[in-house]
Amino acid sequence: MLTRRLRDEGVPPTVCPLSNVKLRAFPSIEEHPVGRMLRAELRVTLNSDDPAYFGGYVADNYSVVRDGLGFDREDFRTVAENSLLV
Repeated sequence: MLTRRLRDEGVPPTVCPLSNVKLRAFPSIEEHPVGRMLRAELRVTLNSDDPAYFGGYVADNYSVVRDGLGFDREDFRTVAENSLLV
């Protein structure tokens, strides 16, 4: 239900994978749902959350989803476009 509402209303979830793992919302990057969120056509954006504490700036968050979730050029293009459409 929440996924449908976010998609239908075009609400962009701001996702910070490194801080999500550091805060134990997800046990690892490989188990992070950001890829599923993107495939569900949510307007996902990748962000950083207090980089000095959580261990990564925006580029680091991009790198971990590339390495841990297999994000490719098209995924990153979609994420970048989502960040411009807000």
